[in-house]
Amino acid sequence: MEQEKAGALVVKMFGSFSLLYNGKSLSGQKTAESQFIYLMQMVLHHRKKGISRAAVEEVLFGDRDIEDPRHAFRSVLYNAKKKLERGGCPRADYFIQRNGMIFWNEAIPVEEDAEKFEQLYAKARGAQDNEERLQFLLQACHTYTGEFPEMYAGILWAAAEGRRYRAMFYRCVEEIVELLRDKQDYMTMQEVGLYADTVERYFEERGLKPSQRLMDSLRQLGEAILHFIRRSDVVNRYGKGQYLILLLNISLENCKVVQKRIDGMFRSGRQRTGVKYHVSSTL
Repeated sequence: MEQEKAGALVVKMFGSFSLLYNGKSLSGQKTAESQFIYLMQMVLHHRKKGISRAAVEEVLFGDRDIEDPRHAFRSVLYNAKKKLERGGCPRADYFIQRNGMIFWNEAIPVEEDAEKFEQLYAKARGAQDNEERLQFLLQACHTYTGEFPEMYAGILWAAAEGRRYRAMFYRCVEEIVELLRDKQDYMTMQEVGLYADTVERYFEERGLKPSQRLMDSLRQLGEAILHFIRRSDVVNRYGKGQYLILLLNISLENCKVVQKRIDGMFRSGRQRTGVKYHVSSTL
């Protein structure tokens, strides 16, 4: 991650949530501080467009029977303000309330990894040449370090954001692989595949597993490839459904024969999923 600006609140939303100001952690791990964490995650992530007070109260209090919700909400804001001040943040009205919405005070700059990830991906899409695009994509890929944010799996808005960022990450990896394949940079391709696979295992550890049908298809693809390559050939998997195969002493026409045989075995029975191939000579 780039060195943060002096006086910026550094927010890590991907993977394990953290909140730093001038290198000091503000995100306590105690259960009693969960309301502070929930409040900061919501307000900071929606700091530009704002988030409705009703949505924040729903997450903070849920179905609990609170005698005076307005007073309880003011208490949460007051306690959060004091915690930020103790953490070294300059004294300010951190939470701006306007027309039923809550905004973060722009006088306190914020650096959020989720925003950075989205900005890098947007820069990649607007890049003028492939090398520039690849560099932005690689930076974006390594900014994404896990699910958005993990403690929010059961909250609707965060679950929707999590799916959106996850899909963006997968598109990012796919575009990187396409560019690296064109460059025949197979070493970097493998590194990216291993990184993506590590993130995938992170999801699985938290119960975000792909369907059994998909896993069966990926297993069948691997079996089909291993069945039809020769002992002198080399195969390496750099993603759950992505393989790099080195076929030695073979013509382009015979490569197509191998492709058809793999397809024939993989698509047998009720398998309808297709396989996309890219063939290039190493000479």
